Amino acid sequence: MQTKLYVTLFGLIFFCACDTNKNLYRALDSPRIDTLTVAGDTYRVKWLLKEDFASDERLKNWVLEATKADMEIKDGKLFITDYGIGSTLWYKKEFPPNIIIRYTTRSEKGMADNKLNFNHISHACENDGTPLKIGEESGRTGAYSQYHQFTNYIATLTFKHSRLRKDPGFRLLSDSETHAVENQRYEVVYTVLQGRLRYYLNNLKVHDKQDPEPLKGGKFGLRTWNTHASWDNIEIGVIL
Repeated sequence: MQTKLYVTLFGLIFFCACDTNKNLYRALDSPRIDTLTVAGDTYRVKWLLKEDFASDERLKNWVLEATKADMEIKDGKLFITDYGIGSTLWYKKEFPPNIIIRYTTRSEKGMADNKLNFNHISHACENDGTPLKIGEESGRTGAYSQYHQFTNYIATLTFKHSRLRKDPGFRLLSDSETHAVENQRYEVVYTVLQGRLRYYLNNLKVHDKQDPEPLKGGKFGLRTWNTHASWDNIEIGVIL
């Protein structure tokens, strides 16, 4: 199945299918509770979202901001190819402040200058605390600088490094020489608990940083730049 994409006057790509009347915490009518241990840290989690990209129907709860990008769902994975401006795929629902995010990602063949950008944004909202405007309403084109203007955390894994940043202001919270390589599958686990941000990569802790002024909850988005990448098994839960 192929996903139909539309380009707006602002250069944004969005989906025609949407249903705001349904519960956007899809697939978990009865959220399960797990105990999860990652790199020696243990969390008790109530899962709110499990996104397996089983069909194009899954994309109705997501909104893509991009200028030039290809996207499709195939074999239970989300594939995005960004051609140099930047692409951010937002989940429509907001999440609470104490969260755990888990997903798998990797680079895909077919791009000569693949920059290996596997990033995500969390706790995103407008600077006045209201829900973040996304898609056409936001006026964003996918350019990275636009995402430094509003409240959020950004976690990056690139061909050069891995970093945690806080916006607005693009403040560096944590920096690591850990970087992505081609043909490597990564399981990312990211937690925010009482302002303590931890980022794990294939069961190794890469970042552990306390934010003295933690952000409230907000929207979650996947982000990439100049990369052909895939994502699957996205799970988001509240830490109990």
